[in-house]
Amino acid sequence: MTTEVKSLLFAGDAFVRFKDPTTGTFSAPESLELDKFEIKVATERKEKISKKRATFGQPFVSFGVPQPSEFAVTFSEVSRKMFASMLAASMEALDIASSEIAKDVTIVALDEWVPTDVRYINPTGFTVKDTTGSTTYVKDVDYQIDYELGHIRALTGGGISAADVIKLAGNTEAVTGHRLRGAQSYNQVLYIEMNGLNLITRERVIITAPQASVATESAYDFMGGELADVPLTGRLEIASGWTEPFRIDYLNNVT
Repeated sequence: MTTEVKSLLFAGDAFVRFKDPTTGTFSAPESLELDKFEIKVATERKEKISKKRATFGQPFVSFGVPQPSEFAVTFSEVSRKMFASMLAASMEALDIASSEIAKDVTIVALDEWVPTDVRYINPTGFTVKDTTGSTTYVKDVDYQIDYELGHIRALTGGGISAADVIKLAGNTEAVTGHRLRGAQSYNQVLYIEMNGLNLITRERVIITAPQASVATESAYDFMGGELADVPLTGRLEIASGWTEPFRIDYLNNVT
């Protein structure tokens, strides 16, 4: 008689949904790569210890009391929503209309950046002139500019002098995207599903954690030079309509 040797080695496709703290609804599922999907079922041991001579120090009553299930997940694929979770940030739509630029800027000193307080400058049609409007200065000869941030500096050897007032004209670009407001959302609630496969036995498993309350305590180095991971830790809560914090379904008839 032979005995089938079994063990656990999982691969899986993970889907995550983000709970809106205002509406209480979950977003559409995102399929993201995972490096870690860890569940620790915790127990607190309640005991009565014997004081008898023969059994001193040994429990004569011992009972395990369930504790919250600890959860840890590391995402190796980072969407904008996941990046927001890393930074405890709220995320909102960014929609800035194009506007006309008519701005006077005083040059404090040569070769020093001066903020214009105008962002997302459209390079097409943008001009820098003297106060009379008769002289048009040349980029990279008289000045340099960061169009996105709107910082400008007059160059030594150019036609602009320290303490000159220059006139900016043109338009800003229309900008759409998302704005992450950092350190605004310290607790994230995720609905996580894993369509998994035990590579050893070829058994299919479905893992569902409908209410994972997680947060991040890891720093992110924007200039670290490495591909980002998003490690999140927390606890698995019991969702409405459930009696357990997570489920694992073994599928016998699915290949």
